[in-house]
Amino acid sequence: MSAHDRLKVVVAGAGGSIGAVVCRDLAKEYDVVALVGAKERMPETETSPFLSWRYCELFSRQEVEKAITDCDYIIYLVHTRVPTARLDQTECENMDLLIADNVARAAGLKSIKQIIYLGSLIPEGNSSSEFIAKRNEVIAALSNYGTPLTVLRAGLVVAPGSNAVRLIANIATRLPIVFVPRWADNRKQPIAVNDVIRAIQYCLGNQEAYGKDYDIGGPVVMTFRDLLHRAANTLNKKTVIITVPYFPARLYQWYLRLLDRRAHPALVKLIVEALGHDLIVRDNALQQF
Repeated sequence: MSAHDRLKVVVAGAGGSIGAVVCRDLAKEYDVVALVGAKERMPETETSPFLSWRYCELFSRQEVEKAITDCDYIIYLVHTRVPTARLDQTECENMDLLIADNVARAAGLKSIKQIIYLGSLIPEGNSSSEFIAKRNEVIAALSNYGTPLTVLRAGLVVAPGSNAVRLIANIATRLPIVFVPRWADNRKQPIAVNDVIRAIQYCLGNQEAYGKDYDIGGPVVMTFRDLLHRAANTLNKKTVIITVPYFPARLYQWYLRLLDRRAHPALVKLIVEALGHDLIVRDNALQQF
């Protein structure tokens, strides 16, 4: 395909640790428009002639429509889960829905061929119907205006600069002894960001993936304890991990905050909530790819 024939892909939420890697990889094959919602996340320079970065207020319908004009596909990586100075947690959830609705409405108006959304795995076990409904609200919003939607669900994505990965590394290495509550030592299936990109590339423009929902995960299933051991070994730290029978979730959040004071309390809360469940992929055709 010549440069002139390249299809154009918009990446909404490009300023995050996953988005930056996705944009630069897709730019090898597509013209990529990277939408960033905070000006401080704009890179100072860009070497690829096929990747352009744009500041866009995603809660402005007019700005979204302008940004996606003449584009073919949208990769949706927007997650405003951590409050800012302007938003509390409830407002973040509402903003997620508003942004998803804006993007979906604009996609319908501009005849976008497909939206690919990277969401979260549905936890196994006793999850409340309200908890599961919140996981699916953005999906419902993105589906509202007729653009074919493909959903990729992942657990922990290991990407450069990830706040969640940094938090886990600090949990594993800040002290010589680390405590893990018995209720938190559940199974996880982390995935490398390069494997997420492979899944996106497989689905992008693939009509067989339209309207489909895929779980994606790495080849290794491990407990939280295993994950901490692997992080410590990678960083050449000797850490003793002790499972304790009683450690309330609220107290464990406080404990993790002590191990990484830079971590936002809302991020720590999300991590602790996820630790209470198995996060394992359901078998599907994409996982075998």
